Amino acid sequence: MLVDQRPEPLTALLLNATCLRVRALCETWCYRKVGGQQPFAGVLLHAVTFYGLPGPRAGLVRES
Repeated sequence: MLVDQRPEPLTALLLNATCLRVRALCETWCYRKVGGQQPFAGVLLHAVTFYGLPGPRAGLVRES
């Protein structure tokens, strides 16, 4: 994976929280959801995900 060649310990990625296909794809790349963020008024909620977090491969946290 491209980020495996980078020296930084973590990689952050903001995703459209409503696009389940993209979230599922990022889960296969071991990104884990840690929260949500609305960058500014009028835009959709984004899922904040990280690659390289310590711990078991949990994948993205699914919202109910």
